[in-house]
Amino acid sequence: MKHSARSTGPWQHTLEIEVPVEEVEGRLEEVARQIQRRASLPGFRKGHVPLDMVRQHYAASVEQEFLESFVPRVAGEAVDEARLQPVVPPLVRNLRFTPGQPLRFEAVVDVRPEIEAKNYRGIPITRTSRPVDESAVEKVLADLREESAVFVDLDRPARSGDVLLVDSTRFDAAGRRMPGSRMKARRLPLGGESMLPDLEAGLIGAVEGQERTVDVRYPDDYGVPELAGKALRYAIKVRKIQEKKLRALDDN
Repeated sequence: MKHSARSTGPWQHTLEIEVPVEEVEGRLEEVARQIQRRASLPGFRKGHVPLDMVRQHYAASVEQEFLESFVPRVAGEAVDEARLQPVVPPLVRNLRFTPGQPLRFEAVVDVRPEIEAKNYRGIPITRTSRPVDESAVEKVLADLREESAVFVDLDRPARSGDVLLVDSTRFDAAGRRMPGSRMKARRLPLGGESMLPDLEAGLIGAVEGQERTVDVRYPDDYGVPELAGKALRYAIKVRKIQEKKLRALDDN
């Protein structure tokens, strides 16, 4: 792997990364072998499809799984080698991937700004104290109860107020899986303020182990611009239906 870094802001660096063909092909073959174990085609038993046919018939799946697993790993290695300390995971952009050619992309890394304090000695300051009222104490206690909440498994269909432990994948309007959208063991609170109405309606009545397909339309003013106003589809497997229980306010 080759990479070079340049400063693109007071607390931002951009890495230009290139992965040689040999390493790319090696990883593509690893992914193809993983898919081979579960692949089935007419005339072949499951897991016995020749590797070259897997690469041909499952080319899109091989490419997608390769990019989803390999690119973040390479970006992380390049960040470590460049001795950068990111405050958030790097943003991958300008990805150029063509079989038989090196993989090239950029990783934008936000780092902590370097701040040099100057001429601060002798500056007068006034120390203020803020009285702690009962409402502030109650808020802290409520936050602590939320942080230490336990989840109890339920043996019944899901209803509003429950918490679902799910695996989910998001697809675009054309039915393509969206990169980075696969989530494992995610908790969804039914009836929560952040729950999308379409998603909640599609999960009410679900039972443990059930798989559901839910169509969701995001509001035009949704907080994530990439999703605002879009109609997407979720494939969801319900692992568990749970009840969230807050701990009692006592000395334990």
